[in-house]
Amino acid sequence: MKGIDIIGVRDVHRLLLCSLFLLASCDDHEVNEIYLEGEPIPGIEIFFPLGFYDSEPLMPKISPDGTKLLFSGPASLPEWKGLWVMDLETQQKTLIHSGGRNGDWARDNEWIVFNIADQVYKVKKDASELTQLTFNGRNFFPDWNPIGEEIVISGTVFTTTIDVNGNIIHLLEGAGGMPDWMTDTTIIGFKGFSSTSTWTQLTVYDLIKNEVVQVMDASIDQDNRYARASPNNLKITFWNTKGIYVMNNDGSQLKRIIPSHLYNNFKGNKKLYCNSPSWYPDSEYIIYDNFKITKSNKTSYGIQIEGIIRFCKVRVEDALATTNLK
Repeated sequence: MKGIDIIGVRDVHRLLLCSLFLLASCDDHEVNEIYLEGEPIPGIEIFFPLGFYDSEPLMPKISPDGTKLLFSGPASLPEWKGLWVMDLETQQKTLIHSGGRNGDWARDNEWIVFNIADQVYKVKKDASELTQLTFNGRNFFPDWNPIGEEIVISGTVFTTTIDVNGNIIHLLEGAGGMPDWMTDTTIIGFKGFSSTSTWTQLTVYDLIKNEVVQVMDASIDQDNRYARASPNNLKITFWNTKGIYVMNNDGSQLKRIIPSHLYNNFKGNKKLYCNSPSWYPDSEYIIYDNFKITKSNKTSYGIQIEGIIRFCKVRVEDALATTNLK
């Protein structure tokens, strides 16, 4: 299949007609991919030279008031390594911590929780008042309650919630990893079947009942990651090596909206790799890592790639109406 780059297209009906024409005139394996790649976020364009790509997600997060972008720079590029905040209007960037990754916003738009190595810290958005919150074990992917003062983290044994001083509140036995708040009392995360490490089951953990109350099968034979619930709690987006997906909050109407070709034999004339989607506060848009690959070199050690990394936003309803990805 060949990729089609459709940036900034707003006429969804015309695209649907085009896709119907293609479907009517071609066999499935000949149908061109149609998808909305979205609008680039100005102010961040990272050149990645030919080499082995650091696959750590950049995890872009828009602040609750919609004015700031939080992201983790590529760890393999010294000038970008670390946790950053960019003002979306002025494009001014602030390095929060050179060793920081995996950040998330507090509801007050002032504080950030994030990783340094395998421990969790909090800091103000101007990089002041750095405070370590966890000290034992290994703790990753902290996520701040959207309306409260509780933080959920993915630990080596349990997914755990802590308060803003690092005190443990809940041990979430059976909950998924890389967690996200679905509501202020429910948490989602992917986990694997007992017989495989592939993460296909999305759990919903209820803090009031202190148990997993729902398990959704994403119905994809893939290792799924980074499930994020929309602020209005109607949809969930997540990522795997085939691309970015969106589904309803009960697991229905699953669709792939952005493709990745890095692990798909570089199919398509646009060699694209995407990662770590998250929602805008309005629940209409998602933002994600966009890596447009311009050069590739297969070696005995793996695939070396070169290209431009940036962030893009896409309106989810437009993407769902447009995509013919499987």
